[in-house]
Amino acid sequence: MKKGILPLVVLLIISKQDSYGYQISSEIEKTLGFEVADGTIYPILMRLCKDELIEPYWVQKDSGMPRKYYKITEIGRKYIVNLTDYYLNITKRIGQLI
Repeated sequence: MKKGILPLVVLLIISKQDSYGYQISSEIEKTLGFEVADGTIYPILMRLCKDELIEPYWVQKDSGMPRKYYKITEIGRKYIVNLTDYYLNITKRIGQLI
């Protein structure tokens, strides 16, 4: 179940604010209450980039290594609307079963 909703959760987080991998993982843990391993989050980010739902860019800090941030694309915003509608419909039906 977690793996099924994670792409939507990642998209929703990025749609609110451009974010980097660790920041996204931390937000998921804070919001949903479970940890997400790097081995889970980065393949999702790569798949979302491949599907052109998000796009990466680098930010150089005054000290340390540059960070790869991700921002939502217009295609990604439309995808969120469709996926959210689908998710809400499914959860409503599951609620009826319960």
